[in-house]
Amino acid sequence: MTHHAPQEPGLCDVCDVCGGGLHQRQDDTEATVRKRLEVFDRVSSPITEYYRLRNLVVGISALGSVAEVTERSMVALRERGLGAHREDTRDCYR
Repeated sequence: MTHHAPQEPGLCDVCDVCGGGLHQRQDDTEATVRKRLEVFDRVSSPITEYYRLRNLVVGISALGSVAEVTERSMVALRERGLGAHREDTRDCYR
């Protein structure tokens, strides 16, 4: 998925943050992204429903840093008696 900042960069085709080059693929349009999301939903919904019916789907917020989301995931797993404990895993997300 793409994200377009609400403002143009200071220099054309140059990232204001890192100075790297900016470009947009010809197929990265709103219509294309909407179609990709539609296909993803159509393909993944039956799989999600399969696991939801077996009480194996848990929703968590994905907002925040990788470390915060990872911790939420680990807590959700531990609450259900699944997964490793945080101290048993390599802390590669900080």
